[in-house]
Amino acid sequence: MEISFEDELVQRILCELDDLKDCELLALANTILTIWRRKTGNDINPVNDISQIVDFCNAAKRVFKLGYVTVFMERLTERNQPVSKDDAAVVLENMEDWFEYNPQTSLWARTMVVNEHPSFEITDEGEIAARKVLDARGYRWWDLELPEE
Repeated sequence: MEISFEDELVQRILCELDDLKDCELLALANTILTIWRRKTGNDINPVNDISQIVDFCNAAKRVFKLGYVTVFMERLTERNQPVSKDDAAVVLENMEDWFEYNPQTSLWARTMVVNEHPSFEITDEGEIAARKVLDARGYRWWDLELPEE
C-alpha cells in the first residue's frame, strides 16, 4: 500500500521523536529532509521549490493535532513550560514562513533570528503510534531503503 508523502513524514517525525523524546522543529526538519534529499539524489531545488518544507510543516501540524506531541517554546539557554493547545496551534499556523533553504550548507535555516523557537516533545500516545511504525518499518527506514552513493 502506497502512502502519501505527508503520511510518510508523519511517520518519520514520530519515529525520530521516539528516539529523541523531544526536538526543535528546525533540527527535526533537517534530519528528516536532508537524509531524504541526499539518499534519493532528488533534483528539487529547495531555494525555488519549498514543497518539501511545506509538506514537513503540514505533517508536523498533523502530528500535533493528533495529540502525538506537546509544543514547547525554548530559549537558547532554558526550556519553558509547554504552551497551551490553543497557543501551540497559533504558533504552528504559519510555520512554513520560518524556514528558508541555505544552498551553501544544503540545510534549512530560520528566516529570522528569534529568541524563542518551538520544539516538539512526544506524548504517550505518540510513543504508542511511533512503536507501531518502528515495528513495521524499523528505525530510519528512509535512510536504509536506498543504497549509499
